[in-house]
Amino acid sequence: MNIFLETTIPSYITVRPSPDPIRLRYQQLTREWRENHRQPHALFTTQLVLEEAALGVAVRADPPTPRLRADENAEIEEEDF
Repeated sequence: MNIFLETTIPSYITVRPSPDPIRLRYQQLTREWRENHRQPHALFTTQLVLEEAALGVAVRADPPTPRLRADENAEIEEEDF
């Protein structure tokens, strides 16, 4: 299955844990899905999404977790939408 990733997904993976319990749970679920369930899927995004996610550098985790784009297991490709 092909899955398009919009900005929320990479941002949940790269930001510091949220003090908001609902947002924190979304972050945890996103990380769990990435670690345990993404393998059978081809992930896609656009350059615009990557650029938008890069704007969030100021709130990234310290030390930063690997960006999805840099993940050797990710298959992110630029698509024309």
